[in-house]
Amino acid sequence: MTADPMPLADFIEFVRASPLGVVATAEPAGRPEAALLSFGVTPGGELLFNTWATSRKAVNLAANPRVAVVVGCRGPVTLQIEGTASILGG
Repeated sequence: MTADPMPLADFIEFVRASPLGVVATAEPAGRPEAALLSFGVTPGGELLFNTWATSRKAVNLAANPRVAVVVGCRGPVTLQIEGTASILGG
C-alpha cells in the first residue's frame, strides 16, 4: 500500500525530530545490506547522511544508486522512502 505523499514541511520536521534511520543498499552480487545512521534533510527535502567513501554503503551506492530508507526509530511512526542516491563530495 502506498500512502499519500507527506507535505514537504511535515517531512522536513519529521526527519529533524527523528533523524535516526536505516539505509538499505545492495552489494554487487545483489545481496541486501542495511545500516543504522543519522539523517539530515535539506530545505528541499533531500535526505543526507555522512559516510566514508570506503564504507559498504558508499561502495554499493556507487555501483547501484537505488536505495531504500526508513526514518524514525524513536516511536511508532516511521517513513519508508525509496529512490535514487547521489554521492556528494567535499
